[in-house]
Amino acid sequence: MPVTQIEEATHILLVEDDQNLSFLYASVLRSAGYYVKQAATESEAIKLLKEPSPKPLSLVITDWYLPDGTADSVCMQARVHNPTRAGHVDFGTS
Repeated sequence: MPVTQIEEATHILLVEDDQNLSFLYASVLRSAGYYVKQAATESEAIKLLKEPSPKPLSLVITDWYLPDGTADSVCMQARVHNPTRAGHVDFGTS
């Protein structure tokens, strides 16, 4: 995706440890025009939350149970690292 499109797109963090589901969700979101960062663990998600981004994170979609934590930890970290633009968090599990 060209930089101008990345800057204009809504940014989403997708946290899902099932590779097949992560690929499916990310593909659908990207085809709808969203910029998606993916993580498979809580620690990967926190690392991505700390990285600078050209646009604020608008949404976190996360599996509830992760190999190294839970969605509530990801949610708390999203608020810590994006206090003025925490966006929305959607929890799910399969």
